[in-house]
Amino acid sequence: MFLYHFTATSFTISGNSTGTDGASVSQGDNLQMICFSSRNDILLVDWYNKPRDNNYFPTSPTVVMKLDANGTCLFHPSYLVPTNMNCGCVSISNYTCTLISVETDMKGDMWRCKFAYGTQASSTLAYTNELTIDLTVGITSTLISSPIDNPVSVIVNTEGTFQCQTSPGNPVASVVWYKDNKTTSTADDIQITSGTSTSSTPDGDLIVTHGTLTLQVQRDDQDLGVYCRARNMEQWFTSGTKMINVLYGPDPPVCKANNVNVSPSLIVIIGSMFSISCTADSNPLPTTYLLSGPDGINLPLSFTGITRTQAGSYTVEARNSMSATGSGSPVTARNLTSFTIDVLYLPWMPTIRVDGSTVKGMVNIIEGNSKVFNCSTDSNPASSYSWTYPRGSTANRALQ
Repeated sequence: MFLYHFTATSFTISGNSTGTDGASVSQGDNLQMICFSSRNDILLVDWYNKPRDNNYFPTSPTVVMKLDANGTCLFHPSYLVPTNMNCGCVSISNYTCTLISVETDMKGDMWRCKFAYGTQASSTLAYTNELTIDLTVGITSTLISSPIDNPVSVIVNTEGTFQCQTSPGNPVASVVWYKDNKTTSTADDIQITSGTSTSSTPDGDLIVTHGTLTLQVQRDDQDLGVYCRARNMEQWFTSGTKMINVLYGPDPPVCKANNVNVSPSLIVIIGSMFSISCTADSNPLPTTYLLSGPDGINLPLSFTGITRTQAGSYTVEARNSMSATGSGSPVTARNLTSFTIDVLYLPWMPTIRVDGSTVKGMVNIIEGNSKVFNCSTDSNPASSYSWTYPRGSTANRALQ
C-alpha cells in the first residue's frame, strides 16, 4: 500500500544551469537535472516529463530508476532512458538525468520526480517541485530601427526619439544608449541614463527587445552621434551611429552697407546708391531677408538715389524653414534686427524773417528803431549761419 505525501522541503528537483531552479540553458547545451531527497531510505525514483503543449503530467513516467543494495543503478525495462538523456544514481538520495543538447522545442517542458521511500512492506510516495526548462538564446545583433534617416534632423529644444531593436533571443536583453564623443575609441563615450526605456515583443519562442531613447536636443548637440548597445548573455552588440542635425532658427541678422554695419545707424548722403547685405546664423541658412521701413514692408535691399523721406527706422527679418525628420510639415522661424538710416543733405535756400514775417529784397527800418532778423533753412546735419551787413558780420542765427 502506498501513501502519498507532498512536500517541497524534503524532495526537490533542480538544474545545474542558471535562472530559476537552475533550469535556464543555452541552446545546444546539456542540462543536468538533479532529483534529491534528504532521506536515506529511497526505494524508487520515477521521472515525469510534461511537454509544454500538454495541460497535465502523464500518468506513465519517462524513466524509472533505483539504487540497489550493491550500489548498482538499475532502470525499469519498461521505461528505458531515452536516447537524448543520460541518467545515473549518485547516491541513495541523489539521482540525475541529463538532457543532451537542449533545443528550442524543449523550451517550456516541465519535469518532476516521484520518490518512493520507506520499506518494501510499507512505502510512501512524495513528489518534488516542478522544473520548467527555459532556453537561453543569445542575441546576435542590434540596430537603430527608427529613424531610418542618417543624419536625423531635430529642431532645437524639442525631443528626438530613437528606437533600438535586437535580434530574437531569450531572455530579454539589456539596452543602453551612448553619446559618441567623435573619437576613434568608444571608451570615452558617455552613457545616456535619462529618457530611456525598454520593452519587448514575442518572436516565436524567442523575444525581440526594443530600446527607446527620447533625447531633448540642444544647439550644442550639432553633429552628435548616438548609438545603442545590447546584450542578454555575455557578449555586447553595438548598433550603427545616428548623427543628429540640429535645426535652429536665425540669430538676429547682421547687416552691412558698403562693408559698414548698419546697426544701430547708417549715415548716407542724399542721392547715394547702396545695397544692404545680411547674414544670420541658422540651420538651415535663411531663405529670406525682409526689409521694412518708412516706405512699407518687403522693401528692396538696394537703394537707388536715396531721398530725405526714406530716412527713419528700419527692420530686417531673417526667415528659415525647418523640416524635422518624420515631421509632416516644416516650421518657419524668424528673427530681426533694427536700425535707422540717417540721410544727409545740403541746406536749402535760407529764409529770413523780421518780426515773424518772411522778407525778401529790401527791408525799410525807421532810424532809431530796432528789428530782429532770423535766418533758417532745412539741412542735415543742422546748418551754421553767418550774416554780412554794412557794419560788419556775425555768426549768430539772429541779427539784432
